[in-house]
Amino acid sequence: MAITRRGARAHRASATTRSQLLVAAVVAALVAVLLGTAVAQAAGDDGTGAAEPSSPLLLTPPFAQGTVTTTKGTETTSPAPGRLVVGEVQPGGSYTAALATAPVADVDVTHSLVLHHVDASNPGLYEQTQARVQPDGDRYGLTVLVRHSGHVALRVDRVSGGQYTVLSRTGKVAVLAEDAPLLVQVRVVGSSPVVLQARVWRMGAERPDWQVTVRDEDPERLQAPGAVALQGYLSRKAEPLRLTLADVSVAGFGQEGAAAGGGAVAEPATAPNGSSGGAPATGPTTTSPDPATAPSTDPSAGPSVEPSTTPSSSPPPVDPSTEPTSEPASSPSPSASASTGGSQTSPAGFVHPGIMTSASQLAAVRAKVAAGEEPWASAFAKAKGSSWANLSWQPQPVPVVMCGAYNRIDIGCTAETKDAQAAYTMALIYTYTGDERYARKAVEILDAWSGVLQSHSFDTTTYVNGRLQAAWAGSVFPKAAELIRYSDAGWSPDRVQRFEGMLRTAFLPMVRDGWVGGNANWQMSMAEATVNIGIFLDDRSVFDDGVGDWRAQVVSSVYLTSDGAKPVLPAGTSITAGRVDSYWFSPERYVDGLQGETCRDADHMMMGMAAALDVAETAGIQGVDLYREQQRRLVAGLEYNARYLNDPSAPGWVCPAPLKKIGTASNQGWEVGYAHYAGEGVSLPQTQQLVRSLRPRNGTELFMNWSTLTHARS
Repeated sequence: MAITRRGARAHRASATTRSQLLVAAVVAALVAVLLGTAVAQAAGDDGTGAAEPSSPLLLTPPFAQGTVTTTKGTETTSPAPGRLVVGEVQPGGSYTAALATAPVADVDVTHSLVLHHVDASNPGLYEQTQARVQPDGDRYGLTVLVRHSGHVALRVDRVSGGQYTVLSRTGKVAVLAEDAPLLVQVRVVGSSPVVLQARVWRMGAERPDWQVTVRDEDPERLQAPGAVALQGYLSRKAEPLRLTLADVSVAGFGQEGAAAGGGAVAEPATAPNGSSGGAPATGPTTTSPDPATAPSTDPSAGPSVEPSTTPSSSPPPVDPSTEPTSEPASSPSPSASASTGGSQTSPAGFVHPGIMTSASQLAAVRAKVAAGEEPWASAFAKAKGSSWANLSWQPQPVPVVMCGAYNRIDIGCTAETKDAQAAYTMALIYTYTGDERYARKAVEILDAWSGVLQSHSFDTTTYVNGRLQAAWAGSVFPKAAELIRYSDAGWSPDRVQRFEGMLRTAFLPMVRDGWVGGNANWQMSMAEATVNIGIFLDDRSVFDDGVGDWRAQVVSSVYLTSDGAKPVLPAGTSITAGRVDSYWFSPERYVDGLQGETCRDADHMMMGMAAALDVAETAGIQGVDLYREQQRRLVAGLEYNARYLNDPSAPGWVCPAPLKKIGTASNQGWEVGYAHYAGEGVSLPQTQQLVRSLRPRNGTELFMNWSTLTHARS
């Protein structure tokens, strides 16, 4: 059956746009007039001996024609010198404004930001002050993250040699009200180390101390002078947003100040557009630099502006996570471990651990296993006694995974699937027992693959299962890694970063771009992998893409009579109303709960339903209630299909042939969905019967892993 491919999402601004920005900045540098006289020296310094900003470098006037570029139809006007009205930033759109007249190394940049619409539903604006921007895209970025309800956080990152690294980030440091100016000050000075500082505060409030300070001593630190710019990016899930930028100041430091970059520099004599003073007005300073990496592929002078399947060299300030494809979270140091029941919330708003299982859920199961309660004790014994828990397990990574239909071509396919399941099994056993041998083995497997894997091959003739394979392993590897990372296992931060890079380069391009050339089990599995990867990377834009794909596809994978005489057509495919019957494997009629592959076989139907439920479970941990959004549809799918898994001869069967099983996937059951809905008081007699009949022999297969152990409901 020929199915077209939906156009991949546009994830980066074109190289042409970035080149034009560079040219505009250079031209402006030749014709601009330096602003005024030197900035006044500070009345008193902070004891470091660093000189104050001494040479205004701002383009005159700022935001002049030719110095501002936009994407996605975003429109800007400059109604007065030094004032830029962006009205409106479109979802997934961006604006970039060149600020400096010439390359500068040590610089202090301030501006005000006004949002003309702030509410709890807005997924967020990401505005970045960029310094030392190089022609190849290397730069420092200090990002103001405006999240739900106007909560503001900060992040500091570096792109060097095409490598994206998060240096530090904060929790909430301010709250932005509608039409209330927020002042932003960023300072970058020195060379050994490079010191980066940022703070934000409401105009009229007391200026706080620096809310984030980073000393970059890494060999990859940026020491050369470079361009200065402001860039904003609006989440693709947001509503169009109108905002205003104003009160811009760009000031450089003299040689003395540059040489004294070993510490925080002295304060300006006057706080820009606000009262002086040093008492913190909001949150505390963040922790020390916290590297996180996203490999880069497309160096440019200015960040790409659209969340990217293949990370760009200069990620834009991004979606509620932080960077459109990058809010790598290799940072949150694992504090409370899953085994102790502790959890943490990242700057992106994700709960960790939070893929399929939460910290409290893990702690509860650990207690039940220790007490020998059923069915958890038997399920745990099955997991620990399985081959997946063999401490002599040897991972078998390959550089490129190549999978034909039904793995008739199998270059790394089976090995990857098995290694992912082994890593997750080891991680679970460690979580429930504290036995560090299992943690070390899980880390060994994760490190082995992240050190070797580069990509998955996919085409529509030979390596036809490439995307599905990436979806399966891309769902399970993050589940294992999440448990290990947020524990006391001691997974090396540099290996965490490398693992993140693998997820971005080898998995996301296969699962995130919305390809819809498979049946329901493909679509749901790809959505699950995208959601899981987004959470592990702490990248809200990736997570949002996965949730969006789930919402788009689940309505066409399980039928309800309210859909009409025929099922909802799968979005983005060539399937028409005239072809929908064959796409659904020719049922005699459509009834509530019929799944897109029910008439194909039990195994594919089971996988499609299981992946849909897994996404709902994980999203629920993160505060997105997909279970409730599609309760009628999911409950109908569970009950209708469980009826015939329990009794193939039950009345009401609408497929042209009896329900058949082609493998063992149909033995996994739906503990996850049953536990949730039964806990909500929903009657699920057929699903309950099925779930109990499969305990505890349902173990792990593909992406369906030990669900009785993790999700059983007594």
